[in-house]
Amino acid sequence: GVPQVSNEALESDIMLRPLFNLDQQLGLLNRNLDNRGISKLDEHYSELERFLNAFDASAVDQNPGPREYIDDTYMKLVSEDPVLREMAYEELSADAPVEDAAESVDVTISIQPGFLGIPVFAAQEFGWFAELGINADVVLYPAGSPQIADAVDNSTWDFGILGSVPALIGGSQGIWTIGVSNDASAAHQVVGAPGINEWPPTTLEMGTFGATSSSTGELLMLECLVAAGVNFTANNIQYGSQDELQQLLADNAVSYASLWSPNTHSYLQSQESAEVFCSGSDINLPVFNVLAVREDWAFDDPTLAARVLSVYLRAVGYMLNHENLDKAVDLSRAFYYSIGAP
Repeated sequence: GVPQVSNEALESDIMLRPLFNLDQQLGLLNRNLDNRGISKLDEHYSELERFLNAFDASAVDQNPGPREYIDDTYMKLVSEDPVLREMAYEELSADAPVEDAAESVDVTISIQPGFLGIPVFAAQEFGWFAELGINADVVLYPAGSPQIADAVDNSTWDFGILGSVPALIGGSQGIWTIGVSNDASAAHQVVGAPGINEWPPTTLEMGTFGATSSSTGELLMLECLVAAGVNFTANNIQYGSQDELQQLLADNAVSYASLWSPNTHSYLQSQESAEVFCSGSDINLPVFNVLAVREDWAFDDPTLAARVLSVYLRAVGYMLNHENLDKAVDLSRAFYYSIGAP
């Protein structure tokens, strides 16, 4: 079977995938005269759009500018409300919860089976959503592309955490980005099949590389190939889910694939001869996972959106507190166990 992810790997995830607190979020979203009204997150999306369009002109076809779908309203609402701001900074500890709200409202939160889902899991475990009158129903998606499609086509979820690539694609379809979950540049990696030790590859075949379509993993693969000077075409890349890519690697059906944790950990632990050849941090590529909402849901009740956001930020504060590192590792393992990951 697939080996269990080690405590060291889980601890590394927490240390190498920086989460952002409220003031850092406001800094990433800040538009002012000094930056010509262009925030750091605006810049990230603009660079992302230019890069993707260089490979596929229809990748983000008819997408509006970042100002149209990146909204700092909800982060500011948290900052301006004394109770929500206190909660966002985890000053209300897990051992001293506030009284449950008398009435609750249903909110559907979408996550993926990776690090980005752990703060939501932690908030549920500690009962923090209920404290603010939120009945949180969490739905799991294997990747961002089906996550966006389900929100656009079926309004399935209200608040979601996903990669910036699918969030960018959703920008023209009523999906707003309201913050950044974490920078996953160190944990997104291009790995080789067992026995592969050449990078960059000198000989390419159909499907030499594997990636998950319309994901930050695909972005990393493209950026790593460009950085290495590899002359490739779309025919050299085949697509699959993270589970499928691990199997393709193990079978030597692809030579390289882009994985994110916990898939990187489980694959490398099961294939001792496999190597890591490139990561986002190696090529100075920010790999953001972002906080997103359905525009109609958030616009209809901005206060509710801010409450959900404050609970998420409370869990982030808990994980950022180094005194909680061992507990955060335990929460990580419990989360992966709950979704059937090793």
